[in-house]
Amino acid sequence: MYIHKVLVYFLALGGLLSYFVAPILTSQVLAQEERVQEEAEETPEYLIDLLERSKQEHPIERELPTLNEAYVDGELIIRFHPWVPDILREDILEGIGVSDVSQYGNENYAMRVTLDMKKLSGLKGGKVSHLLKEDGHNVTITRSINTLQYAMEVLLENQAVEYVHPNYIAHAFSMVPNDSYYGLQWNLPLIGVEDAWVESRGNGTIVAVVDTGIAYENRGKYERADDLSDTGFVTGYNFIDKQGYANDDNGHGTHVAGIIASSTGNSMGVAGIAYEAEIMPIKVLDKSGMGTYADISDGIRFAVDNGAHIINVSLGGPVGAQVLEDTLVYARDKGVLVIAATGNDGNSLVSYPAAYDDYVVAVGAVRLDKEMSRYSNYGSSVDIVAPGGDTSVDQNNDGYVDGILQQTLKQGSTGSDITRFNYYFYQGTSMAAPHVAGVVALVRSLGVTNIEDIKEIIYKSAEDLGAPGWDEKTGHGMVRADRAVQLALQKIKKLQASLSDHESSDLDVHGTDTESNILQAESPIESSEEEKKETKQIEPKDDLQTLLTADTYNMFGRKDSLFNFWENAFLEVKVENNENVLSGADIQVEVLGDDGLVVARGSGKTDSSGEILLKVGTLAKGSYEAVVEAVLTGYKVLPTRVAFKFR
Repeated sequence: MYIHKVLVYFLALGGLLSYFVAPILTSQVLAQEERVQEEAEETPEYLIDLLERSKQEHPIERELPTLNEAYVDGELIIRFHPWVPDILREDILEGIGVSDVSQYGNENYAMRVTLDMKKLSGLKGGKVSHLLKEDGHNVTITRSINTLQYAMEVLLENQAVEYVHPNYIAHAFSMVPNDSYYGLQWNLPLIGVEDAWVESRGNGTIVAVVDTGIAYENRGKYERADDLSDTGFVTGYNFIDKQGYANDDNGHGTHVAGIIASSTGNSMGVAGIAYEAEIMPIKVLDKSGMGTYADISDGIRFAVDNGAHIINVSLGGPVGAQVLEDTLVYARDKGVLVIAATGNDGNSLVSYPAAYDDYVVAVGAVRLDKEMSRYSNYGSSVDIVAPGGDTSVDQNNDGYVDGILQQTLKQGSTGSDITRFNYYFYQGTSMAAPHVAGVVALVRSLGVTNIEDIKEIIYKSAEDLGAPGWDEKTGHGMVRADRAVQLALQKIKKLQASLSDHESSDLDVHGTDTESNILQAESPIESSEEEKKETKQIEPKDDLQTLLTADTYNMFGRKDSLFNFWENAFLEVKVENNENVLSGADIQVEVLGDDGLVVARGSGKTDSSGEILLKVGTLAKGSYEAVVEAVLTGYKVLPTRVAFKFR
């Protein structure tokens, strides 16, 4: 198309505008000038002036803009010289395969153009695929580097173009909050919260704090902590006094809650990790910090049943109990992630519930220098570590002990004052666990909701400490908010890309149900004369087949039982007739639960490859059956059924 357009202009305007349109090499310039002189009498004076001006103002050779920085794939920023006619601009853009143009201001301002990469690929060698390795799985990332570069080369060789470059991507700078004591919170920069805040601050997540309660309200004799004034709270419960007000009379729970979501950017006090998250206060420990397994179990169940997404449990006991394990299984099956502290005994016996490693994220503690804190329990159940502090040292020489600073109830010789508050440096795995809960809230806020996917993001993004890989002292390493957020964004982008262009995706994993996937073709149904002309007739012996994939392939290269992108279920359907793909078939899918009731639906048409990837909704863990119908004009087909598990 580009070459043809060049020839059209060459013939129409006697060669003059080919100087602007066709690629010009230095060796061609003299020849072009001679031709211009020969045809000067036939060429309008204003075009000769434009040509002379372009030669004087703009060199022939220009440097190609870099493609090493982040940019929007398939987009360019272009500015033409003011003297270039509209018809020529349009022709140049059409020649390089522009499908859309966006321009702010007058016609002389730079324009943003979107390239038809398929069309451009036809002119220049196609796309480039990079085969990477991710945890042993092949991941092919396709990006149109060659074609975008080719488009810029063509444009820069054209004297009508003043400049062209990719649509580069900028990003917000890290946020440093104005809270007055933030400089003493060494723990937050240590895990990269400032960079993480650029992308997520926890909005839309609910974190339950199962503890001594929280100073979250002004009610009766209780006061709300000043540095929780802008923090959001949802209804909780007090299992000690059996009433709906989970007020803190100890101070531990308020300190823990502040680590997660202390009011931030309010020019006072300290910051929280996921300060736009909402906190659910659950009181299961009394004034002395003691509580029973029964109350703790009830508190966790209450949080699950009332909308919590994450539960922080900065407490523990020395032995396991079936009631506690059953509760943790309940939380896991409901898709709620429990974060628990390993304990402060400094030995290899992880406390319960953290020791129930199949159901919780067990968190140990490290100091400012990233060494394991001397009090932190360790062992085979440890999953990850986070800053827990060490009040016996001042490693950064700021004049204060290296504890975790937060506001809580004022402590005195007679106990906690429920109406007065101060800032205290605490240490312990109780302080480490809410760091992880806060980071999980940042990740979940971005849209990653499946707890197994969240755990994998948290573990893979951790900063490895101690022995390489997992170890019993530091687990997978120290939690990193910045890395976790970026990894979550990468997974989301991969998902979006796979859904928008699944034809070229590597998610084409087939596990065909060979016993039930044949749709028997019956005699053609009655249709209009026009439909009969367009419908390809087949004999009844030809089977219309629907090939259903029954494998999953999620963002971490792990196969499960169905397409499982976090909590959403996806079903891939392919329609063939004797190995010939059938496009335009209407697909209807119903997903049935164990009770035979419809729990999800999906519909659409097969594409040119006879395929469609259907989002059938959010499914809980369990066994299901998909009933698939394919309808094609001129045929009546029977539904296909395929059983699958979602986990």
